Amino acid sequence: MATKRVKSKSKTNTTKKVSEDDIRKKANQIYLNRIEKGIHADADSDWIQAEKELTVKKKKRVTSKKVLA
Repeated sequence: MATKRVKSKSKTNTTKKVSEDDIRKKANQIYLNRIEKGIHADADSDWIQAEKELTVKKKKRVTSKKVLA
């Protein structure tokens, strides 16, 4: 008897991507906070930080929903 193999869903399928607009807004907030504090950096590092922060938030939300379900 043949067994059918079922592929498991990857985490990327269950986690929605963060939109570029959301990243842009968050990076702008990071930039404004940074210049207010007199911290020197560049737009690329602001963008990367924004991506990381928003990605962590999205993963936490997805995990919370799975626990509640």
